[in-house]
Amino acid sequence: KIDIVISQPTLIDSLREIEKLLPDQKEFILVLGDIFYIDNPFLGLEKKEDNGDLLVGKKILDETELTKGGVIEREYEDKIKRVVKKPTVEIKQGVRWSGMALCGENFFSDLNELATNILPSQFYLEDAFEYRNIKYHKSRIKDNTDFVNINSPYHHIYANLMALAYNSPIDEKVKNVVSLCAAEIRDLILRSGQQL
Repeated sequence: KIDIVISQPTLIDSLREIEKLLPDQKEFILVLGDIFYIDNPFLGLEKKEDNGDLLVGKKILDETELTKGGVIEREYEDKIKRVVKKPTVEIKQGVRWSGMALCGENFFSDLNELATNILPSQFYLEDAFEYRNIKYHKSRIKDNTDFVNINSPYHHIYANLMALAYNSPIDEKVKNVVSLCAAEIRDLILRSGQQL
């Protein structure tokens, strides 16, 4: 069964539309539509703490990524310190967040409380998890799921090369060439000031 929700004027309004479809749901998985997952994000996706959220991402390999959006600052092990909208290279334990989250209980009641403090037009998805993590819960990060945020044709090429290199039964020499090409495209994306 698939329910289609028409996007609302603001993100908070759109999330409230989703809430209407989940009246008795205590947990749900949130996945952004413009993310290409190179690894299977659902493997080992198991929430262990009551009420908290589990965010899915990837360890940062390049310092440049710490200047882009969608970064989580980790406290220790898999605990999240904060979700950063404007990250900097000063972050020592940074994780790229894919936008996927296994959302725990009371997500929407927390969202309603948050909506009283932030103008709907200025609300970002990071705000929801930042708020829940600081005020109520200790959210966790699963940091071994590689992904690409499809923002340009280069991102699309990079995602396909990565999928070919890591998920396809091809000759080892071909795989090495594909991996080198993917690395070049990745560097090109980062040098152009875009995020992965």
